Amino acid sequence: MNGFRGETDFVADAKRDCLYRHPFRDGAGAYFNAVIEEQSVEYDANPDARNRIKIQFKFLEARGEVTELVIKKFKHYKSDGWVEQRTSPDEPLKLNYLTSQKLFALCRAVSDLNLKGWEARRAEISFDPSSQIDPAIIDSIKGILSQDENGGAIVRDIINSGAITSQDIVNLAYRRAQVDRFSDMMNDRDQIIAYAKENGIREDQPEKAWQHFFEKNTWIFGFGLDFRFFSILQREAAVGRTGVSGDGSAFVDFLGKINKFTVLVELKLPTTPLMNNFKAATNSYSLSTACIRAHSQILAQKADWQIKSEDIRFDKNGDYADFRAVDPKVILIIGSNDGLIGKTEAETGLIRKTFEMYRRDSRNVEIITYSEMLERDQFLVR
Repeated sequence: MNGFRGETDFVADAKRDCLYRHPFRDGAGAYFNAVIEEQSVEYDANPDARNRIKIQFKFLEARGEVTELVIKKFKHYKSDGWVEQRTSPDEPLKLNYLTSQKLFALCRAVSDLNLKGWEARRAEISFDPSSQIDPAIIDSIKGILSQDENGGAIVRDIINSGAITSQDIVNLAYRRAQVDRFSDMMNDRDQIIAYAKENGIREDQPEKAWQHFFEKNTWIFGFGLDFRFFSILQREAAVGRTGVSGDGSAFVDFLGKINKFTVLVELKLPTTPLMNNFKAATNSYSLSTACIRAHSQILAQKADWQIKSEDIRFDKNGDYADFRAVDPKVILIIGSNDGLIGKTEAETGLIRKTFEMYRRDSRNVEIITYSEMLERDQFLVR
């Protein structure tokens, strides 16, 4: 294939922004191949992405047009190199938004080329998705800059400083949209059902919908929890020890890491009650049974994980486990601030005081409500 030993070598070594031609033996046409990085909305200091997409266009000379498009996804493993990620009928190929924009831009670029009679083995092409800017966005930018007589100087300063790129704008717009979605899902149960339908999740499993949402938006964890970079190692990770029969392992919603040290995250629902509606004593209210159980659950998961992690040397992809469990941080995301409102202002104050005292005294578990996560994220994207 174009001088490459095979498909995986092509994926590994092909230059980005290049189109490679592989002619049919009978001269009736050619395959045109390209590779794009699967790009996350997050900034990644490593330019070599662990996922790449190979696109193949089938071109027939007699018809003078592309008649077929084949898309394959590859993932890199330290032990095996680049491996194709085959999908089943029940699990279609999925691309994130920015990667799909790259794919659309590549298809537009190829459709603008005259491939008939093309003999070059390789050619550089430009398919930067940012070149296709919505006219409405352009008008908005013009409107903002026209309000300031020094608009031209502002633009020059921004460009010269390199402080803002088109990718920065795309990232911010995406995050704002996701924060809006977060708010809608938290405040409207129909929005959770809609999200579940969009992503093939059972409508009667709202926790699964929240798991999926946070997995696709890990930046919300990273910034919404404690303003440190948080990466997900595995969703629904088995952190407990199994019984003699092989069952009974405890599962945590997310096993993540911060600075190569593991973090356990347990999700409940925004609607999970935080407090009981009666006083436990003169100046305090009692926490709800659901909150106490969730707190006990994640503490047990932490204890199990500290033991189990000592025997783990490789992660789920077969790569060396580049993480450690040292008194792992545990985070419980539960309820909303609506669950801390009483019948009177005095009652509300006492409920919030009780909840805050409990949180501050709980040194091994960080308890955060969905409302608090949303407020932090709204502040970051405003």
